[in-house]
Amino acid sequence: MEKPKIQEVIVVEGRYDKNTLLQVVDASVLELGGFGIFNDREKTTLLRRLAETRGIILFTDPDGAGFVIRNRLKGAIPTGRVLHAYVPDVYGKERRKRRAGKEGKLGVEGMPPEVLLSALRAAGATFEGEGTTVKENPVTHADLLDLGLIGAGSKAKHAALLRALALPEHLSTAALLDVLGTLTLSYNDTVYAETQLLALNDVSASWFLTARRDVSDFFAKPLVKILSVVVLLLIVALVVYVTMFSRRRRYGHRRRSRAGSGYRGRRRRF
Repeated sequence: MEKPKIQEVIVVEGRYDKNTLLQVVDASVLELGGFGIFNDREKTTLLRRLAETRGIILFTDPDGAGFVIRNRLKGAIPTGRVLHAYVPDVYGKERRKRRAGKEGKLGVEGMPPEVLLSALRAAGATFEGEGTTVKENPVTHADLLDLGLIGAGSKAKHAALLRALALPEHLSTAALLDVLGTLTLSYNDTVYAETQLLALNDVSASWFLTARRDVSDFFAKPLVKILSVVVLLLIVALVVYVTMFSRRRRYGHRRRSRAGSGYRGRRRRF
């Protein structure tokens, strides 16, 4: 089967991401070397030049580190065609790794081909022989505010939207606005894009890591943190009280025993 050809240069974090993408698409893929890109002026200059000529697609992992790299490059490349491709939050580990990453999420290298292709299409990549989707009447900040997706009390609804669109949890509001113009979404009877989204059922996930994430999110709530600290202090106070009480009873019993037997201590000889 012939691989689809992409005009833009795809930018990924490491060589395993590059190898995975080259098995799916026919494109130029540039690896950053992780955080090493921060001190690599030559490669940053190259990325600026590529953005001005061919266009680039930033395709980093969905964890916090991936978004740090993405945001740093976004600021370092102010002009040119810079597209952003995102993979969903899927919990598990790649086969080559002994253990999962810090956040327990699969990176670009761990995603199936159909997820990678869907992410590239949603980013607005130019596939050879295919037309491009033109944004019309893009979703605005005010639209998100009217829909209750940003602002006070919007955290749960915002997170639900990201999960429904198979987008990573670290996605900022500004990035969400950019993405919404390229995904299947309608508002006020206006269709903003036409591309198929993949559900999380299309990829394998670790139930243990997913449960760990849910527990972590639960204890990250401010009220739960406060209650946890209060409970911990009560437990410490209880342990200290029981320890001190048991010592008092033990020493008090010894003193009473010695007083009852007439013991006056050992005589000292001169």
